Amino acid sequence: MPTAIRRAAAGDAAAVAEITRAAYRPYIERIGREPAPMRADFDALIGAGAVWLATEDGRVVGVLVLELQDNGGFAINTKPVAKQALDAELHTIYDQRPAKLMFIKASPNRQYQDVVEAMDIARGAGVQVIGFVPPAEATAAKQ
Repeated sequence: MPTAIRRAAAGDAAAVAEITRAAYRPYIERIGREPAPMRADFDALIGAGAVWLATEDGRVVGVLVLELQDNGGFAINTKPVAKQALDAELHTIYDQRPAKLMFIKASPNRQYQDVVEAMDIARGAGVQVIGFVPPAEATAAKQ
């Protein structure tokens, strides 16, 4: 079955936490503590509509959001990442993942060329499926 992209629902918090913990576990030894995404309140983030998932055969296989922020910066699952380090960070995450997909959440103030460049970097890091998180205003209007 093909990969499907959907907004996370209340019952998805455990799967989101499990995937996030697996992705960030290698950083614990490097920084001496759990990275912030591992400690996130997934129930609250899901309730706010901020989490998107990739599923295959109804099973959650991925959750990663690359943010292009207002200030020109980037974040991976809320963790700030310098543009120069983006490729290396994405390789660290995706080299070990069987499901090579991610979501891009771009600030409305970012230029189209910034989004395309982020997509190119992601593709170079092995990402095969890219979804887009709609702007909050568009999401709120549908509810």
